[in-house]
Amino acid sequence: ENRPLPAIAGLSLTEASAQLTANGFVPVKGSETYSSEYPEGRVIGYESFTEGDSLPQGTSIRIIVSKGPAVIRNLIAMVF
Repeated sequence: ENRPLPAIAGLSLTEASAQLTANGFVPVKGSETYSSEYPEGRVIGYESFTEGDSLPQGTSIRIIVSKGPAVIRNLIAMVF
């Protein structure tokens, strides 16, 4: 039986995994990437699917997790 993928963006990995499990899917932690929109540890979305996609129960679903905003280090040149 196919089920739609629930909205998980912004949830913790634990919350997102619980949502997927409750809907009959198998959650898998996927890649981590920098995001200015989602704080570190929060879910950005799905790796290969989109919210609302209809998939068979039991499908493994990879979740993208935020590493927080990318930090750009500024080099300060000191001139004497």
